[in-house]
Amino acid sequence: MELELTTCPKCGGTATLLQTRDEYEEIPELDRRTQQVRIPVKVEEFRCQEQSCEHEFERIIREPGP
Repeated sequence: MELELTTCPKCGGTATLLQTRDEYEEIPELDRRTQQVRIPVKVEEFRCQEQSCEHEFERIIREPGP
């Protein structure tokens, strides 16, 4: 498995991927705003490698529709 890197939004340092998990996100249905639709998403958790920061953050990736 390749080490996935990204930039920390807090300090601009290098952040590495800790884990990826599958979840669902609820969004309002367009024609009936009182109802919610659940869509599958992937959540990637990252941690900054700068010792002065060590910020943890998530990135949500929507999966392509059918």
